[in-house]
Amino acid sequence: MNNIKKGLLGFVLVATLVVVGPVSQLSAVTHEENLAQTNVLKSRAQSLQPAKPQPSKQFLSPNSLDADNFSYTWKTDLRLGMRNNNDVRALQQALTIKGFYKGKIDGNFYKSTRQAVIKFQKKYGLKKNGVVGKATRKKLNDLYGSDGDKSSSDNKRIVIPTPTTTTILSPTIKIIYPNSDGEVPIGSSQYVYWHWTGNKKTSVRISLANTRTETETGIITEKEILGSSRSHKFLVPNIPVGKYVVKVCVSSSSIAPFVCGESAPFTIVASKTTTTNDLPTITVTLPHDGEVQIGSSQSVDWQWTGNETKFKIFLSSTSTNTDVEIGTGISSNSRPYKFLVPKVPAGKYRIRVCDSYHADASFVCDISDTFSIVAAKTSSDSP
Repeated sequence: MNNIKKGLLGFVLVATLVVVGPVSQLSAVTHEENLAQTNVLKSRAQSLQPAKPQPSKQFLSPNSLDADNFSYTWKTDLRLGMRNNNDVRALQQALTIKGFYKGKIDGNFYKSTRQAVIKFQKKYGLKKNGVVGKATRKKLNDLYGSDGDKSSSDNKRIVIPTPTTTTILSPTIKIIYPNSDGEVPIGSSQYVYWHWTGNKKTSVRISLANTRTETETGIITEKEILGSSRSHKFLVPNIPVGKYVVKVCVSSSSIAPFVCGESAPFTIVASKTTTTNDLPTITVTLPHDGEVQIGSSQSVDWQWTGNETKFKIFLSSTSTNTDVEIGTGISSNSRPYKFLVPKVPAGKYRIRVCDSYHADASFVCDISDTFSIVAAKTSSDSP
């Protein structure tokens, strides 16, 4: 019996060694495989992690411009004096890409931007006046517009950030005359005529700016002028001949910045030895200030110097900057010129008399005193 027990105990011990031994080996192998597999998974996970985000390119930094993806379409004219303008920002970016502009991309059309525009115009055979007009705008859109000839298939539009700073609204100014590329002699009498929006009481500076050297000669250093439409008569000073623009700057208060506009360029030439073809000068002498009724008969009179010419006469609203033509092709023999006051909104008006276009120059104008147009009185209003 004891031998049987000893035999059974030995069998169990051998069976245990047979079973436990392979299990221990199996457990060791599985642990090593698990460690290796874990390391592989860690390596793969690290390779799949996204790269750290790089700082995004800022539109307002010239050092981060993306020339390949830049695209913009300009739809309005741009000129000296414009401030905080998105179209100007895009213009500065385009000029920076071309290597013409080295300044800040801030949306302010100042001297450095104008010089860069002139370089751009020179490169592409455009009129070098520093103004982004129709021809220059077309070239910019050909190069960078979303509908232009840019070949990139993934042409992306640059989104220009809207400024968050609050700005004080300034007047806007538009130079009406001079309006063509003519010649004016030194010493001749000329006019500048402009419209603006903003306060009626405005400080004005007027100068002649040479388009090549950008030097300015003051005509009015600073003068307070009332009204939204105004003209100023001046004698062309003795300055170097060449291309010039009349520059008018306005400010609505003592703390507001000046906003400027420029006329079309013209050529200043040496004074003439004969006055045969000189422009006339016009001085409106009638009507004076006062009150006139719609439908009433009124008269316009003026004095002039120069060759015999034809005249145009306009009724100009001082509040809306609109003109109503009341006479055209009028000879000097028709002075004083009579007209019926048309049916226009009641308000403040002036008469503007201009000479008609002729062969070698544009028109010049003068305006009357301001007067009031009121509704016609009915019979019941009569005393």
